[in-house]
Amino acid sequence: MTARVGEWVARVCLTYRKSVLSLIVAISALAVSAVPRLEFDNALENWFVSGDPALLAHDRLIDTFSSDDTIVVGYAAPDVFAPEVLEFIDELSAELETAPHVEKVFSLTTIESIVGNGETLEVGKLFEFPVDAEQAAATRERVLANELYVGNVVSATGDYTAVIARLPHIKGDFNYKIESVKAIEAILDRYPGREFDYSGAPVMDERFYALSERDSATTSTLMVIFLVGTLWFLMRSTAGVLLPIATVVLALSWTLGWLALSGFQANVMTTMLPAVVLAVGVADSMHILVDYRNRFVTGDEDKMEVLRAVYRDLFGPLYLTSLTTAIGMMSLSISRVLGVRMFGLCAAAGVVGAFFLSITLVPIVLT
Repeated sequence: MTARVGEWVARVCLTYRKSVLSLIVAISALAVSAVPRLEFDNALENWFVSGDPALLAHDRLIDTFSSDDTIVVGYAAPDVFAPEVLEFIDELSAELETAPHVEKVFSLTTIESIVGNGETLEVGKLFEFPVDAEQAAATRERVLANELYVGNVVSATGDYTAVIARLPHIKGDFNYKIESVKAIEAILDRYPGREFDYSGAPVMDERFYALSERDSATTSTLMVIFLVGTLWFLMRSTAGVLLPIATVVLALSWTLGWLALSGFQANVMTTMLPAVVLAVGVADSMHILVDYRNRFVTGDEDKMEVLRAVYRDLFGPLYLTSLTTAIGMMSLSISRVLGVRMFGLCAAAGVVGAFFLSITLVPIVLT
C-alpha cells in the first residue's frame, strides 16, 4: 500500500513541480515572517499542573502579599552609614524606581521607620537629607539593633546593604521581568567605578532565558557544522550538503512559525527544538539523495524514472519512521504540564515538516 501511495505522491510532485514548489515557498514565507513575532514565556504556571498544592500555596501568597518578585541589588562599603554612602544609596534608589514595572524600592533611605512615642507611633524615614555624621552614627546604632532591618536591608556589621526593587506578579507573563532586569542592569552600568551584586527571582529568570537562548544557538550552530562536514564526507557534492540542510532549516522555520501563528509562546524546553529537528529531520532527505545517486549506474538513466523508483522504494520506510518518531514526540502532548505539552507538539510538527519537505522539495530540486 505504501508503495502505491509513494507512486501517487511521485506522480503529483513530479507532474506539478511548479505548483508544489510554489506552495512550499508560500508556506515558508508565511512561517519565516511569523518567527520574529514569537515571544518567550517561562512563567511559573507553565511548569505546574493545575491544582498542584505548591502552586495553590504560591497563589495564596500572591493574594496576601501581591507579589514575590523582587530584584535585590547589593552594595558593599566600609560603612554604609557614612553620609556620602547614604547619599549614593538614595540616588540609586531613586534611579531604580524609574525602571519599567518597578512598583516600589526598599533601601536604607526609603524604608519606613516606626518609632514609639508614648501612646502613639511615628512613621517616617530613617534619614532626613542632608545627613550629617552625628545623625548617621545615631541612626546606625538604632538600625543595627533592630532585626527588622538587619538581614533585610543591611548586614549586621554595617558594611553591606541591599536595595530591593519590587515588581508586580503578572500571572502568565514573563517578558516584563526581562525588561525590568535589563533596565536595572543599564542603570548599574552608569556607575562604572562601583561594584554591585544583584539577585532575585526575576534575575534568575532572565539569566535562565539568556543562557538557554545562547546554548540553543551554540548547539544548533555546532550541529550544522557537524552535519555539513558529515554530509560532504558521505555525499561529496554541493547538492548533497545543501539539500538536507535546507530541508531541516525550512522544517524548523515551519515549526516555529506555526508556534507563533497559533498564539503560543516559546519556553525553555522549546529552545531544544532546533537540535531535535536537525538531528531527526536530516535523515529522510539524506536517504533519498543516497538512493537516488546509487541508482545511476551508467549515468544514462532517465532522471524521472529513477525518482519514481526512489519514491516507490523509500516512501514506505520514510513514512513509517517519521510516523513513529512523531508519535513518540506527540506522546509528550498528554502531559498536564503546559511546557512539556508544547514541546511535544512542536517536536512532532518538526518531524512531520521534515518528512513532507524531504518527499517534495528534495526530488523536485533534483529534477
